[in-house]
Amino acid sequence: MLHFSAIGEALRWLRKERDLKQAKVAESAGITSPMLSAYETGKQRPSLATIDKILKALEADAWDLTKALLSFEEENPGVTKSNKAAAEALTRANLETIAELEIQLRKLVEESAGDATATEKSILFRASFTLLWLLRHFKS
Repeated sequence: MLHFSAIGEALRWLRKERDLKQAKVAESAGITSPMLSAYETGKQRPSLATIDKILKALEADAWDLTKALLSFEEENPGVTKSNKAAAEALTRANLETIAELEIQLRKLVEESAGDATATEKSILFRASFTLLWLLRHFKS
């Protein structure tokens, strides 16, 4: 089961893999270090626009995030049975989060595609497809 914090863990993994300090990434992304920390620990939910800014600061893309998320899920496969009620509540929260992210992604793609070149549209649609696939993968 995916915890929402997995996105933050994946962002942290990408940052550490690139040997970057939290303050440098936060500054490059236009956010504060405490906010980046909150995203990395799952205490706050970053918007898709913020995820995009963080990925740019990390010199990463949606595919890098996808690989990091899949790696994180493999390393953290689930919640113990003793936490079943908490796991069910977390699952509901994850589904709500995924639904919110899907809506944000669709809006972002619609807004961005209008002024984009053919190449930019292709990149945008591939990235959005990857993100939607990833969201749906974790939803099921």
